[in-house]
Amino acid sequence: MTNTAVSPEITDHRVAILLSTHNGIKYLGELLDSIAHQQYTHWDLWVRDDGSEDDTISVLHDFREKMARTHPNNRVYLNAGENIGVVYSFFSLFSDANGPYIAYAFCDQDDIWLPEKLQRAVDHLKVYRKQATGRYRPWLYHSRQLLIDGSGKVYGNSPLPYRTGFYNAVIQNQVVGCTMMVNEELRNLFLSGYKSPLSQKKGEQTFPGHTAEPIIMHDWWCYLLVSAFGDIVYDSEPSIKFRRHETSATPITTTRFRAWMDRATAMNKRTWSISHILDQAEAFYLRYVPEDQALSDALLSLIALKKSGYVKRLRYVIRAKHHRSTRLETLMFRILVFMGR
Repeated sequence: MTNTAVSPEITDHRVAILLSTHNGIKYLGELLDSIAHQQYTHWDLWVRDDGSEDDTISVLHDFREKMARTHPNNRVYLNAGENIGVVYSFFSLFSDANGPYIAYAFCDQDDIWLPEKLQRAVDHLKVYRKQATGRYRPWLYHSRQLLIDGSGKVYGNSPLPYRTGFYNAVIQNQVVGCTMMVNEELRNLFLSGYKSPLSQKKGEQTFPGHTAEPIIMHDWWCYLLVSAFGDIVYDSEPSIKFRRHETSATPITTTRFRAWMDRATAMNKRTWSISHILDQAEAFYLRYVPEDQALSDALLSLIALKKSGYVKRLRYVIRAKHHRSTRLETLMFRILVFMGR
């Protein structure tokens, strides 16, 4: 599958910031304030509220009116929708945010952006565009985070991603969505396999024989796409204050050992299962069959586990190339596969 395209030069270097909110009243004001004070000023904010029951909508309306008065160049688009979940909500935002934009940045409602966040990401994009000399592949930028608690106190940096790439992406996500920026080519590739966040309710099929349900998270899906068909850039300098509090689901801590322990716990208490990862791999394969035979084989070997006994699972454990960020995590994953968990 070829995803290289010749893109016209864009004179208005605007970035679309994509924010999905849900009952975010506690921390939303801090996030919006940090967006308003970005050093890079050529941005629009696209917000989809996912059925909030608190005063989130009022805060968003107030912010939109304030920006219209004080920063009319920064447009705020607000859609108050029904509750469809974070994955479908970001899918909808990705679809609705029509430009032209040079890039799209994902955003979470309870973080705080450092003032230089957008500027650094755009600078990386400019370097890529210059080096690509007009032929652009899907491209993704992500960065490290300063970790803060519920009160906003910084207690460390997130660990660096380790052993990334497609053989990692098929079984683990190491891209933190709220730090991501992607180019138009990745957005178009992303949307080429997408119909509607309500497709499941309408009985439609997003993938041949599948609904959108196998997609675990929108940022994981982007990581899969770019590791198979594009280029990825990691910025080791923190770009956001990533809030870890009682409702956080992402296992991110300050040390490699603690990260492994948290991920091990998350694997045991996960809301997804091994079968969910296999379903996601199958959905990806059916929609985006890689031309690279090695990548196709990597997906097919996972998909084959959906209907396999202990002998085939043991063969997978011995021969598989897929890996998580550490060897211990990889071993744990393969044990779960063997046990059919």
